[in-house]
Amino acid sequence: MAIRNRLLMCPLGEGLANSDGTIGERQIAYYGARAQGGVGLVVIGSAVVAYPRAAFVANMTAISDKKYLSGLAAMAARVLRIGECAGERFVAGAMRSAAAAASRLARSMG
Repeated sequence: MAIRNRLLMCPLGEGLANSDGTIGERQIAYYGARAQGGVGLVVIGSAVVAYPRAAFVANMTAISDKKYLSGLAAMAARVLRIGECAGERFVAGAMRSAAAAASRLARSMG
């Protein structure tokens, strides 16, 4: 991946997703503005993989179902159209969710 400069926007839990975890124009505009400002790599923060159970603050971005993909794609397209790179940080959410996932993995390994 070629990045035009060494400026990186670290992932932030910005709380701009819609109340159902989908991405709306407000969040797309937020990340688009960061890309427009010259950040070489925009890392979109805190997408919850076990939404809504593992969301630990209001208005977190969800990635737990296919219905959330169109918003993520629209946001990435806005950043990429400006000419920057985009990435995503996935979070399991609450510690109980991580512990449950580890427990399931341990059981599956026998």
